[in-house]
Amino acid sequence: MTRAKTTDGTENLTKRSFSIACIIFFLAVAIRLIYLYESSANPSFQTPIVDSDFFDEIARKFTDGQGLGKNFFWQPFFYPFFLSVVYFFSGNSIITAKVIQVLLGGLTCALTYRLAEVIFDRRIGIIAGLITVFYGPMFFYESELLATGWATLWAVVIILLFLKTKEKNKGWHWFFLGLCGTLSIITRPEFLPFFLAGCIWLTLRVQWRSSPVSRFGAIFVGILLVAVPVGIAAKGIVDKFSILPVSGGINLYIGNNPDYCQMLKIRPGEEWGELSKLPWQHGIRTIKGQDRFFKQRVMEYVENQPLDFAKGLGRKTLEFICSREIPRNTSIYMFDRWSRLLGLLTWKADGFGFPFGLVLPLAVLGVIFNWRQIPAPVILFIVLYPSSIILVFVSDRYKVPVVPIFAILAAAGLVSAVKKVWLRRWREVIVMAAVVVVVVLLSTLPGPFCQEQTDFEPEFFRSVGIVLSRQGLYDKAMTFFSEALRLKPDSPETYYQAGDTLVQQNKQSEAAKYYSEALRLKPDYPKAHANLGVALMEQGKVEEAIEHYKEALKLKPDFHEVHYYLGVAFEQQGRTDEAIEHYREAVRLKPDFPQARKNLASVLARQRQSKNAVQP
Repeated sequence: MTRAKTTDGTENLTKRSFSIACIIFFLAVAIRLIYLYESSANPSFQTPIVDSDFFDEIARKFTDGQGLGKNFFWQPFFYPFFLSVVYFFSGNSIITAKVIQVLLGGLTCALTYRLAEVIFDRRIGIIAGLITVFYGPMFFYESELLATGWATLWAVVIILLFLKTKEKNKGWHWFFLGLCGTLSIITRPEFLPFFLAGCIWLTLRVQWRSSPVSRFGAIFVGILLVAVPVGIAAKGIVDKFSILPVSGGINLYIGNNPDYCQMLKIRPGEEWGELSKLPWQHGIRTIKGQDRFFKQRVMEYVENQPLDFAKGLGRKTLEFICSREIPRNTSIYMFDRWSRLLGLLTWKADGFGFPFGLVLPLAVLGVIFNWRQIPAPVILFIVLYPSSIILVFVSDRYKVPVVPIFAILAAAGLVSAVKKVWLRRWREVIVMAAVVVVVVLLSTLPGPFCQEQTDFEPEFFRSVGIVLSRQGLYDKAMTFFSEALRLKPDSPETYYQAGDTLVQQNKQSEAAKYYSEALRLKPDYPKAHANLGVALMEQGKVEEAIEHYKEALKLKPDFHEVHYYLGVAFEQQGRTDEAIEHYREAVRLKPDFPQARKNLASVLARQRQSKNAVQP
């Protein structure tokens, strides 16, 4: 490690190290800006979809003065809050948010160089920094409205802080360790086991020259500075003092259940809505209770099917070390059409995926031949962070935070391999080759996994169409729905969404055709029955509408909106008693349903007037 205190030589070394870090930073930013420019033609570039859309919507509502809502605590708190602050100062600029994240990505690359230099030497640091500069999945996710870039930065920062705190043992090191560690946890909760284990290691290994009270006080101040306001806000909104998201239970359940593969294939929209409402079917209404419900389901699964649970962990371990990028809501491989750079730096051939398929075996070599030099925080991270991901479920964007650390180990492995070849240590070279072959086979042959069996392309276009429709860009939305249907003509969800968009344009007749097609493909689709009924009502076809409303209620008896629609239909036909019955049921199912209450009161008032009018 270089120091700038004693001689001109060490000062020059420090300046040189800083200069190299700056070069890596600016190179990383340049690569990421090139990618941003190329991908600006991507339809989702300024129309965020799925999770990015979720964060974007939360941030916009916050800047509109709606304050912290419960969605801030559904997913980890940090990223939607960060995005809200960016939007507040930039006028809801998505470009500004992405450029800031590009700069954070450049900082991550520079700090990766520095961490590698601290652990090994400058040569390995430069190689590790360059790996992160050109690592395609890394700059892809840093450019999305997702927490991945921040999580990747925290991984490097916290390991650096552990090493620096052990060496210097200064109070401000402890403070920033507590602060950054807690920020990492509210960015990705999977950092929690690593941070706790690292703190225990640090306590045991640091040289205590004075009382540790002040140092422990400093780290707790850093922790509490983040945890207390977030916890208090969570208590006031979701009735739970915690810095962890309330989606933890449902995510744990998705990755640990008897129907793991089918559960992972649940797509955003209708299917996800049904899953998230499962606790409601058991009478659970509170957010805290819903989280507990899913966690209890997981515990029952582990207790009743321990062997199946263990097999699941093994399968998810193979998914984590898989060289291919494991998708979640989108597949990174479909975005190369909008960026040649991404296509060059991220691709797959049969079962092999680049770049992870190259970095992983080199990282394994780095561990084997340099294990004495690898500090404990690095070992703790590459064991505990992946374990936390594997315990839930694996996705490529959740793997990205390990990339800088694997890049450092891969750089060390590459240098060791070249050195042994140069020295003609052929036995060791043969061992290295065998290790590489085994790791490549393990990371290439298994699969395709459940997540890889979904065609994400039509879903991508449908998701863009949904967001555009919500923004009032109906014609543009229909263009994307049409493309989604071209790619997947048997998608009832796409027909349904297109029908909703046509309704917004007052094209009831066309909408009815789309709803009918959705029902042809999926007869047990209650929302399609309901909305087809609404479209028919607008055309004056009341009797046909009533039949579809009744069918929707057969499929979903607690569909409060359909009870309201039936009330309106019966009221139009003069069937007052039946209208009252359904209005009352709508109010019972949803007490805060103002239109149903208003209509019920109006019908009851007219009924009373009618009775009074016929009295002698």
